[in-house]
Amino acid sequence: MFEITLKFLAAVEKNNTTEWLHTNYDLYQQERKRFQRFLEPLLQSAKDLFPFRSELKVSQTMFRFNKDLRYSREKTPYKNHFWAEFSYEKRRSGYPCFYFHLANKNSFIGVWAFRAGPILEPKMRRYAILNFEERKKIQTSKPFQEYFWKLEMRAEEWEYEVLYYKSLYTVKKLFANDEKSIKKLTPEWQKILKMTYREANEFIESMPKNQKHFFYQLCFMKNRIRDRKLSDELVISWDIFWEAKKGLEIAAPLINFLQKACE
Repeated sequence: MFEITLKFLAAVEKNNTTEWLHTNYDLYQQERKRFQRFLEPLLQSAKDLFPFRSELKVSQTMFRFNKDLRYSREKTPYKNHFWAEFSYEKRRSGYPCFYFHLANKNSFIGVWAFRAGPILEPKMRRYAILNFEERKKIQTSKPFQEYFWKLEMRAEEWEYEVLYYKSLYTVKKLFANDEKSIKKLTPEWQKILKMTYREANEFIESMPKNQKHFFYQLCFMKNRIRDRKLSDELVISWDIFWEAKKGLEIAAPLINFLQKACE
């Protein structure tokens, strides 16, 4: 399906200039429209699985191809991928979402809550801690584990690694003077809320390997990301739509869980 698209995106990596893209603008439009046509039935499937604003269009889920150079470390003008995000509102809304990233030798699909902002992020974090066992059950289900097997930490998140105390402060702030809610928490969370960041880090580190990342994620990480890599062989075949639809269906329970926090 995306054989020409991958060749175009590979060419952009090698010729990332305004002059080159203007010369090949018709090809860019052709491949962007191909990606958009692929997303249209996928978005309809998503609307049956988790909540959306009824008027949401495919064009509102797709990201721009040109970079915002004010915030980009690399000053090349264009991205080397096409990218879409399905969530309750349009792209970059901060709501939990399913995403599809198409790139030469680096395609993937996934589920995440990324840069949710000062309103939605605390709501999702608090809800996930209050309903910790339910969330863990979703993420340890066999379909979810087999499909979205790896918990990712993006490069831009590493800066938060040296700010553990700030994230833990945020967690404590969520339950400040709320003894009624604290009593509903698991024993581990009740202990963590009384600890310093160093004590909490050591406490979580002592947990079994299959448990610790659930606590690390909510204590110390701002973004929650699970994804599945896609081979170029799969991406260029017609099976890619069914693979994306399968990922969408497996991601839906976690998206619906986090969405409840945002209501």
